[in-house]
Amino acid sequence: MKKIFFYLFLIIFVTLLGISTYYFFQYKKFANPYPQASKGYILKLIFLEGYRYSTLKSFLETKNSEQKESKIVTIPKKPVHQISALLEKEGLIKSSKQFLTLIRLKNIDRMIKTGEFEFFTDMKPEEVLDVLLSGKEAQFKVTFPENITYIEMGDILEKVGITKASDFVKLCESEDILKKYDIKYEAKENYKPTLEGYLYPETYYFKRNTPASEVIDRLISNTREKLEVYKDKIKEYGWSEHDLLTFASLIGKETGTEEELSKVSSVFHNRLKKGMLLQTDPTVIYMVTDRKSTKYHAGITKKHLLDKTNPYNTYIYKGLPPGPIGNPNIRAIQAVLYPASTSYIFFVSNNDGTHTFTTNLEAHEKAVKEYWSKVRKSQKAGN
Repeated sequence: MKKIFFYLFLIIFVTLLGISTYYFFQYKKFANPYPQASKGYILKLIFLEGYRYSTLKSFLETKNSEQKESKIVTIPKKPVHQISALLEKEGLIKSSKQFLTLIRLKNIDRMIKTGEFEFFTDMKPEEVLDVLLSGKEAQFKVTFPENITYIEMGDILEKVGITKASDFVKLCESEDILKKYDIKYEAKENYKPTLEGYLYPETYYFKRNTPASEVIDRLISNTREKLEVYKDKIKEYGWSEHDLLTFASLIGKETGTEEELSKVSSVFHNRLKKGMLLQTDPTVIYMVTDRKSTKYHAGITKKHLLDKTNPYNTYIYKGLPPGPIGNPNIRAIQAVLYPASTSYIFFVSNNDGTHTFTTNLEAHEKAVKEYWSKVRKSQKAGN
């Protein structure tokens, strides 16, 4: 009988020892890579949930997809188990339960950031977690075409969800913002200065709901970085920053052909030297459309060309208009500083994106007739 009890005791002892040893090593497997985890949580995993380290390890090494696709996910301010469920629903992790285990083993429940983040479908769980911990919100691409107005920029920003158009436009027209960036201009009747011309048109990346002030700061800083390269050349002309950007905006609006920029520039340079009116339609259109655009406007009439209340009217007022009529890029700025050496004082559209340049009125009038002839032919063909 004693032998039976002894063997029974030995079996129980060995069994308990085996079980204890097994769970001890299971505990070590969790505790070694995650020393920050609470002991109570690890014991709960092992004893109450029967969780094996190999299960977690397999999860950590598994991508949800082999295809790399970008996914923008808004992480709300909610408990981590709900965030884990959201990530599984979005197809970024295989198991919300295992992801939650990872978070709690790392003891980082309160370190998860909220916001709009960019993930990729081929990320491993710990890479997904790194995004949540980084706090670096997703950046969204916004492209401003060259020569557009600040009002058009505002519309683009709102469509992408960067900032409200009304906030952007209001700030661009603020006297305080003009003072902040030391925008110097000559006060003229009916002239309302804005940040027009100072907002560099290019591709940018912003977070959603970026304050309009931050967007403006990026755009103006970019413009001034570009101008810094040419500061000595600008001094040679004796121009102010405002005059240079105004001049460049006229050139950018008159031609979309890069090869013609320096020729258009030479025409304006020659006219200014001769004391001639610049007579450029986009300056008139700028105010007719209330600064919303300077694209060709069929509603422009002789009345508009004779409007003295329009301070931008280069058919009445000599010299440059009081301010830019759009936001020029570096090519237009370079064209102002390095015009082609020509005697041209006129140019007219060929109705195909190019222009005919002439040196006298007779040749110009001939080119104008040819232009209208092409327009009429085009209209007939359309009918």
